[in-house]
Amino acid sequence: MTINAAEYYRSIDDADAYFANQIHNVDWTGATETTKEKGLLAAGRAIESVRFRGLKVPIFAIKYDADGNDLQPTQAAIETADALQVREWPRDGLDFAPTTASTVQGLAAYTTAPTAGNITVTITLADGTTFTTADIAFDAIAATVQTAIDVAATAAAVAGWTNGDIAVAGGPMTTTAMTLTMSGVSVADEAHSARPVVAGDATFLVDGVLATVTGSSTVTGQCPDRIFFAQCEEAISLISGKLAAKEFENLRLTSNGIATTRVSTDPSRMPPAHTAHFFTSADAWKYIQEFLDEDNKSFDLDRA
Repeated sequence: MTINAAEYYRSIDDADAYFANQIHNVDWTGATETTKEKGLLAAGRAIESVRFRGLKVPIFAIKYDADGNDLQPTQAAIETADALQVREWPRDGLDFAPTTASTVQGLAAYTTAPTAGNITVTITLADGTTFTTADIAFDAIAATVQTAIDVAATAAAVAGWTNGDIAVAGGPMTTTAMTLTMSGVSVADEAHSARPVVAGDATFLVDGVLATVTGSSTVTGQCPDRIFFAQCEEAISLISGKLAAKEFENLRLTSNGIATTRVSTDPSRMPPAHTAHFFTSADAWKYIQEFLDEDNKSFDLDRA
């Protein structure tokens, strides 16, 4: 069985780190990598089966350009882009700020090394704010580029900006790619339709060619921590042997008990919501509650 890691929210390492802080984690730590992947994949499918608030993001990447202009794609193009996103996350219209780095983009090493000159770096944030650095020497080190970005962002009065919100590493680009990690609150993709976009201008290079920017300006995989926690909890529940269909069948059998039993165990006449939605873990269901659309309804089982 070939498993596409892009079909679950974060990496196996992230899940390992989550369970390292959990008391009851033996079923996870004792599982093989393949079993862990299967558990996360199945858990992701369960999470995606419920109705969340907001809209999936991918259509924004083809509907609008970096300046917010409507590109007027065909309906077929929108449907194709929508189908390409396996996961329900990220979603537009939900107010949360990711706790992990928003994105990592980079300026690749020159395809032809310059002999002199300068470059500038322009960054466009999700809210449309754009700022451009002053001239930067073609062979500048990472610290120099970061300082130039800090100065430009401060001058542009980027909301909430703190120096270092965009961390620069690597370089110089004469030999090594330079990476820009948007990890600060001021550059988090709170609009959820686009990550910060990095662009380089090599107009003033001498005998040099600036390679294209690496990385993606489209949000592809950021989800709230609580959605990831839910995936982990459902995954370990499945790995431990629970089956959603069996849990629901047990619920149906319980509903056929005598009235006194039903009254004492389920006075609300409603089954546990997570079971009614074919989740095996109540903890997983607990984590996703705040993100759900009001249309999610549990099955109403009458007393016997």
